[in-house]
Amino acid sequence: MAKSHAPSDVRLTALHLIQKWRRKPDVFVSDLIAESRIELRDQGLVRELVTGVIRYQRLYESLSNNLLKKNKNPQDLLDILSIAAHQVFSLDGIPDHAIGQTSVELATKIKKQKWK
Repeated sequence: MAKSHAPSDVRLTALHLIQKWRRKPDVFVSDLIAESRIELRDQGLVRELVTGVIRYQRLYESLSNNLLKKNKNPQDLLDILSIAAHQVFSLDGIPDHAIGQTSVELATKIKKQKWK
């Protein structure tokens, strides 16, 4: 039995799948999700986050780089901000404050407290 995921764990799973995809961009997202053993109730959100970030990665990374005003931002940071941006622009029903909170939690979970 798979363990239950808190909202930030769903986003952590999405982040890990995005990172896996970056290492092997020829792999289908559906295959990554299938081998990750994600609970059925979380698969839809994970799939939406991963495919959305991959589909719009240039847009989201461009927006993030413009806001951060740095030439070289760590890819993990860009991915976290892209997950947040995709939720803001493409998903209804997730309050902005919840997106911000889960993004901060995500940075903490990957041990990047300074990004908070």
